[in-house]
Amino acid sequence: MRQANKASFGDDFIPSYDFSKAKVIVGIGCDFLNGWLLSTEYLGQYGSTRKPESGWMSKHWQFESIMSQTGSNADQRVRIKPSQEGAVAAGILHAIGGAGKAAEGVLGTYC
Repeated sequence: MRQANKASFGDDFIPSYDFSKAKVIVGIGCDFLNGWLLSTEYLGQYGSTRKPESGWMSKHWQFESIMSQTGSNADQRVRIKPSQEGAVAAGILHAIGGAGKAAEGVLGTYC
């Protein structure tokens, strides 16, 4: 992961996430609640935003090829092939206003 971040961003770092601040969570092929980086920390943060009595709940979309603990907790779980992960990521980027004209309409295939 450090090497990938070095190649992509010019710095070799391990990312840090705070799911307690997220209103929307999108997972693509990662089981972040079970054995991924700091999963015990993420589990508590994730759980803190999934309580309806708190006034709001985060929305969680999970795109994955096999059922995972994270996918079983998602609001929407979409089964995809591992080879489709890049297309889904590009489609999400396009949908939120990022680059990637080639990804136009790709999310409609999966959702």
